[in-house]
Amino acid sequence: MQKSIWSATSEVVKYAAIRPEHPPAIVDSVLGFLQQKYMGPLSMAVDVGCGSGMSTRNLFGKFDNILGVDLSSAMIEQAKQNFSKSQLNVVFRVAKAETLPVEANTAQMVLVGRAIHYFDQQSFFKEVNRILVPGGVVAYYSVHFPTVLLPEEEEKGRKLNNIFW
Repeated sequence: MQKSIWSATSEVVKYAAIRPEHPPAIVDSVLGFLQQKYMGPLSMAVDVGCGSGMSTRNLFGKFDNILGVDLSSAMIEQAKQNFSKSQLNVVFRVAKAETLPVEANTAQMVLVGRAIHYFDQQSFFKEVNRILVPGGVVAYYSVHFPTVLLPEEEEKGRKLNNIFW
């Protein structure tokens, strides 16, 4: 089996340095949506595919407990280095998206930032259903690559778009 590029610490450091920030407005919007129907305490959020913790950071201060999980131990180690000392209510663990280390009916929010395409989605959503409290929400977002149109050079445009699509 081929090893993931994300198992190399050197690649994780590069990733963290050049990866675009995750927009805080996404979590704010999801939180607003959650609070329209869920009136209980915000005790647990889970960031699945958290990588180096860039998306997890947007959950800070909004939940009593935050769990960031990723399949890559190198990514989790980077996330711990980045945030574990400053955020005592945040835990980072190596785990698969399809088998989350969370008790049933305990999370109010499950967040996936730019990672859902890596998951077995049917198993993942079954797992999300298991861990969310009644009225809890799952939110996922990804990267959108624009379609490049070159009317004078359609072949070049097609080749460029095929890289992303």
